[in-house]
Amino acid sequence: MDKLTEISSNTGARLVLLGDTEQTKAVESGIPFALLQRNGMSTALMNEIQRQKAALSC
Repeated sequence: MDKLTEISSNTGARLVLLGDTEQTKAVESGIPFALLQRNGMSTALMNEIQRQKAALSC
C-alpha cells in the first residue's frame, strides 16, 4: 500500500479505493482499507444498492 500511494503521489495520479469493511471477509494478508479509514481517509457512503438493478439497454 505504501508503494501504491508513493507512486500516486509522485505521478500526480488520483488514487480511488473501493471497499466495505463490514462485508464478509476473504482470506487476506492485512487490513489496509480499514487502517486507511481509521487514519482519516476521506470516505463516501453509498446507501443505494446498484448490483441488482436491471442492465442498461444500448
